[in-house]
Amino acid sequence: MKWLLVTEDFPPDFVGGIATWSYAICSMLAEAKCEVTAMARKTPNAAYFDARQNFSIVRIWGRNWGKWKHLWSYLATRFQNPDVVVFSTWELAQWAAPVLKSKNCTILVGGHGSEIT
Repeated sequence: MKWLLVTEDFPPDFVGGIATWSYAICSMLAEAKCEVTAMARKTPNAAYFDARQNFSIVRIWGRNWGKWKHLWSYLATRFQNPDVVVFSTWELAQWAAPVLKSKNCTILVGGHGSEIT
């Protein structure tokens, strides 16, 4: 089964919160022999960290993540064909989820912090 996790915050340049949650999901799925790809915001220190993981990591480049994260996740995921996609926040799923859902994959969206309140 092909899993795709789409997140803004991911190690090594982000720790705690959603970064830890996203990394844990990818690690557990990879240990369970699932095919896993994480798509995360490109950060300066990621290359060495990414090369040492037992799952694929695709880094997404985009300016002004606070305002345009939904656009960057859409552009990065529109040609993907996973069986299951996990978005770490609803903001990342806004435009990408409908495109991926049209490919008959299961969509999961994490909710946390101010998104819930």
